[in-house]
Amino acid sequence: MAQTFNNWSEVPASIEAKIRKIWNGDGASTYEKSHDENGEEITVYKLSDYKVIFNTDFLTDAQKIKFFELAWTYRLNLADFLHNLTFEPECVRIYDEVYHIPGIVVGTWPHCNLYGGMDENGHIHTQLWFSFLKSYQS
Repeated sequence: MAQTFNNWSEVPASIEAKIRKIWNGDGASTYEKSHDENGEEITVYKLSDYKVIFNTDFLTDAQKIKFFELAWTYRLNLADFLHNLTFEPECVRIYDEVYHIPGIVVGTWPHCNLYGGMDENGHIHTQLWFSFLKSYQS
C-alpha cells in the first residue's frame, strides 16, 4: 500500500513513529538519493533487510506476545522462527522523501502451516482465511 502526504502535519502518528525509528538507526536502515517519475530529486529511506530477526524494534507489543505464544506452544526456537519471517514494506511519500517502512509480518505460520500475514494487533491472516471470508460474504 502506498500513501502520499504533502507535509508532516498530515502523517498519522503510527507512521511517523516508524519513520522516527528509521531516522534513529533502529534496524538496518539506509537512504539514497533518487528521482521520482517526474524526474524530481527525492530521498529514499528503507531497511537494508526486512527480516524480522534484524528489525525487532518495529514489532508491536501485541506481535511480540503472539510470537512468544507461538514459540512456546509449538516448541519453536524463537530466533529461528523470526529469521524465517519478513516485514512487507509499505511505501510512504512525504513531499520529497520516500519511506519504505515495515508493514505486516509475512511467512508460514506454525499453527496452520500456511503462508500469511500478521497485522500489528497480532492477528494472523492466511490465504485460507481470506478464501473463507470471500465465500462467507457471497
